[in-house]
Amino acid sequence: MAALDAAAVPAVAQAVLSAASPELRLALARHLVPLREPLFAEMIEETARTNAMYALTTGIAEAVPILDVPLNLADIVVLTKNQLVMSYRIALASGKKGSARELIGEVLGVIGGGFLFRQGARQLVGLIPVVGIVPKVAVAYAGTLAIGKAVVAWAAYGQALDPGAVKRLYRQALSRGRDVAQALVAQARKRTPGRRWLRRRRG
Repeated sequence: MAALDAAAVPAVAQAVLSAASPELRLALARHLVPLREPLFAEMIEETARTNAMYALTTGIAEAVPILDVPLNLADIVVLTKNQLVMSYRIALASGKKGSARELIGEVLGVIGGGFLFRQGARQLVGLIPVVGIVPKVAVAYAGTLAIGKAVVAWAAYGQALDPGAVKRLYRQALSRGRDVAQALVAQARKRTPGRRWLRRRRG
């Protein structure tokens, strides 16, 4: 890829990554630097949407009294686990070496374990009765996006992140998170148009 015009590299990298089987993409990116950025973007977006969908599902359960499904620590663990797995895979694709425990420990040191768990709690904090389901889904998406970008900055580019860096990334991601949340909720409304629990409650 070094012989390619610089402007053509991203398109070629994306084509190579798309042609590779899913199980080979991480290994390819680990050895071929131009493949990393498209893989990072793919992994982060996939995980952010997965967490957004999870928040939507648990939010719906919370908003329907008959289901009586409590939101608890287990829900936070699911979202946090997804974020940590994403972070570990980003570290591997970036060429980082070490066991899963060692790399995840480094990730926690970079983004701050306290921020991670506060973010998880914020994602599932029972906002439904007051402001509706959209903010909850938006926070789940934006938090995951911010963590992914912070890990890329550290793992791929060696950037030292100050304590407020992830929070700034999170604030920047919230706008896109709201757009994604509104789209997901709109899709859910179309599938079940008679369900009032997907509408924002006022009062």
